[in-house]
Amino acid sequence: MDPAQTLVNEEKRLSSLYSLKILDTPNEERFDRITFLAIRIFGTPYAGIGFIDKSRVWFKSMQHFDLKEISRDKSFEKHVIENGEVFILEDAHDNPMFQNNPLVLGGPKFRFYAGVPLVMNAEKVGVLFIADRFPRKLTGVESVTFKDVSAWVEVEMLKNVVNYQNTQTLTEIQEQLTTRNRQLEEEKAKHDAMIENIGEGVIGINDKGEIIFTNKSVENMTGFSQSELMGKPIWTSLKMVDKFDKEVEVNETPVRNALYLNKKIATSDYFYVRRDNTKFPVAMTATPIVVFEQVLGGAVVFRDITKEKEVDRMKTEFISLASHQLRTPLSAMKWFCEIILDGDVGSINEEQKEVLNNIYHSNERMISLVNTLLNISRIESGRLIIDPEPTDLKKLINEVILELRPRLDKKKHHLAISVHENLPAINIDPKLVRHVYMNLLTNAIKYTPEGGEVVVMVSRSGREIVSQISDSGYGIPKNQAEQVFKKFFRAENIVKVETEGTGLGLYLTKTIVESSGGRIWFESSEGKGTTFWFTLPISGSVEKKGEVSLDT
Repeated sequence: MDPAQTLVNEEKRLSSLYSLKILDTPNEERFDRITFLAIRIFGTPYAGIGFIDKSRVWFKSMQHFDLKEISRDKSFEKHVIENGEVFILEDAHDNPMFQNNPLVLGGPKFRFYAGVPLVMNAEKVGVLFIADRFPRKLTGVESVTFKDVSAWVEVEMLKNVVNYQNTQTLTEIQEQLTTRNRQLEEEKAKHDAMIENIGEGVIGINDKGEIIFTNKSVENMTGFSQSELMGKPIWTSLKMVDKFDKEVEVNETPVRNALYLNKKIATSDYFYVRRDNTKFPVAMTATPIVVFEQVLGGAVVFRDITKEKEVDRMKTEFISLASHQLRTPLSAMKWFCEIILDGDVGSINEEQKEVLNNIYHSNERMISLVNTLLNISRIESGRLIIDPEPTDLKKLINEVILELRPRLDKKKHHLAISVHENLPAINIDPKLVRHVYMNLLTNAIKYTPEGGEVVVMVSRSGREIVSQISDSGYGIPKNQAEQVFKKFFRAENIVKVETEGTGLGLYLTKTIVESSGGRIWFESSEGKGTTFWFTLPISGSVEKKGEVSLDT
């Protein structure tokens, strides 16, 4: 572009900016409210409203970072107004233009940044932005919502013109607002149409869990019409059961937890019951809607995953078959190694002995993996026997500790045990529950540096026995906490210090606990340790006739 024309355009832009009379004014709640809502909507720690002056960017509002202005040349905002539309930088570390930016290297250490221009008199005078310390992306729907939020800022800017300059008549302003409101209504209608016609079921609820909206897919999947569901609590109008056909209690439903714990809950562990009493597996996400730290309601999105579950079943059967086929050669290899190491076929030298020991221990790890895969396939296929009998938990725990004592002593851990004195014997499958204690304690010992603390506590709470296993180990990164009970997951910090492991133990543990009628959860602080809790009903586990027992 001609430099002279560029100068003219910049003068027009600055004239529009200065007409706002907004630069260097105090913070105002009406702008702070918008940036506060932006971080809530998009889940980013930072949001702000900046206006681009001749040589600086001045910030009218900033969430979670104290910055009033920055050189225009060093700002992200100059790229936003040059870009024209929504400007998205998914990872500043991947873009040479931003790698040395002071806001990337220091201060808030931005990795992700997204900005949308704020327009006054057809001139881009400012920017609404959101930012994060971690890389991320914006979906198409989020980009549209981002523009809608920027429209709110522009409305407040228009109010500023009225308050400070009165250069436009009230009628003109009302026309602009009416036009923008019409645009917003049109965009809302588009969004509503999109929600109504997507394949996923979408349910809106108020803060009491009462249904205030459903789309057509909800009726298609459940058989219940919108009129039948409106105004009724979601947890009673849409019955949810677990994989054992046990109805999920209200205080354990994902939707209830999302509302009362004020956090997003995603799960694929449950089934919805249709109007005709058939059931189908669902992958669902329940998200609270929070405005100014108050939960106003929630959104539930779910889909039928019958096909995915069928694929999982086929994979489980394949793993079971493959594991069975591996057992015989692995057992033979173990036997051959043992007879050679024992000298039954002649003497061997130290070098040969070392090689055979390596083969033997590698084979043992393979046998352990095969047994774990078989156990998982048995539980997932519903073939596992659950054979409850009156069990003394204190005695069972002591037996597990006795077996693990060499590992505790080798790592010089301090072990503390506290078991409720009057704990009743409960009707559980001791083999299954023993596996739970064994796995959780093995992890606590294994993933705690030498000389650490391991604590076992068992107590009674209402109708449940609660077991707690704590350690002072490496902990679990917060950003990976939701993956802990997934198959084959191993935390990044653990992989660096302990290369051996399958990532199947906690998945199997969770499955056993739930099969026994209990619950399992955890809290962790990276570098400080982890605590796992699991419950068992005092009433005991339900007997289940199956085909096979658990391999240990």
